[in-house]
Amino acid sequence: MSDQKEFLSLKMTFFYNFFPSKEEEEACKLNNTPYIIKIKITSYEVEAGALLIPYIKTFEYILRYWTLDLAKILVNGCGVCVQVWDKYEGEGAYLWKLCNDDYALSCIELFNSSRLGVGDEIGLFWDPRSSNFMFKLLSKENDPKKYESAIHDASASFRKLHNDRELGVANEIGILGFKRLCSKSSSSMIKKSKFQNRGI
Repeated sequence: MSDQKEFLSLKMTFFYNFFPSKEEEEACKLNNTPYIIKIKITSYEVEAGALLIPYIKTFEYILRYWTLDLAKILVNGCGVCVQVWDKYEGEGAYLWKLCNDDYALSCIELFNSSRLGVGDEIGLFWDPRSSNFMFKLLSKENDPKKYESAIHDASASFRKLHNDRELGVANEIGILGFKRLCSKSSSSMIKKSKFQNRGI
């Protein structure tokens, strides 16, 4: 027994599969996005010009990268000015706490420049290197061609109604027809247009 030497270490061999299966590739593609805060825009968000971010996502994905002093300012109810970047352009925004402990990111310029509407899905994440929000439009609910044709139809009907009214031909049926056309439109922006501000 004294002639036999004990092995001081065991040799382990690891095998690595360099060619993942199709299922593994698809799973990696699905989860490989930095936009971890996904928001489907509601009518309230469009009207307010602000994105609502839930309490847990704010703490998990945003405040953990902030300094303690800045996070305390936000949590204590004061708003914080931030930048929201969409690839190449930055917009000023304002992050503030709501009464239900959720947070709102006021970014009216972003809504206008990206033409965000009800049902659109956007992605956000906080970039700790640049200390900015990064924004991306993930999917658009309203087809822009439908939106433009609805605007064109509504404005053509309004012009016809306006011409008829000036000729003294406009009556209650014409006004109701125009209101029906506006209510059929899927875009909430038509409801906010200058046509309704004039009392029609």
